[in-house]
Amino acid sequence: MLTRDRLIEVLDYDPATGIHVWCSRPAVNRYVKAWNTRYAGKVAGRRYRKSRGDKTEYVVIEIDDRPYAAHRLAWLRTYGAWPTNEIDHKDRNGTNNAIENLRDATSTCNKINTSTRVDNVSGRKGVCWDARRRNWRAEIAINRRRINLGSFNDFSAACAARSVAELRYHA
Repeated sequence: MLTRDRLIEVLDYDPATGIHVWCSRPAVNRYVKAWNTRYAGKVAGRRYRKSRGDKTEYVVIEIDDRPYAAHRLAWLRTYGAWPTNEIDHKDRNGTNNAIENLRDATSTCNKINTSTRVDNVSGRKGVCWDARRRNWRAEIAINRRRINLGSFNDFSAACAARSVAELRYHA
């Protein structure tokens, strides 16, 4: 497991911008010298998406041949310990790793702060068209468990059911 000391040794972090930059390493051989020439002082990480339907991008940084999410590294660097839960980006921008934009949140709280998926045809989170039954279906997920809110002939009724459930379960 990566420690805070090792993290400080290999990466600089700017808490205002959320950007990680590779540190220069002691040039003990030509391979490290070549690494320093290529990477030292440059922004670390690459962008990735968790799934195909997810439009949120995140930054992953590989340290000692192991990938780490940049937002988790920012948390470790700032607070000295790994987060106990998931890290939520308050502004829903997964590449904005400024420490003020990050919070330690439960899975449920993190899911509340998500936008609709790109493959969502209804435009409303938790409401979808059931082609087999030819009506609208509403659902909500609580603690990783889906709760069926019912089937509706009217789209606005399905949206209303979802809104009531959000107030009930997320309040």
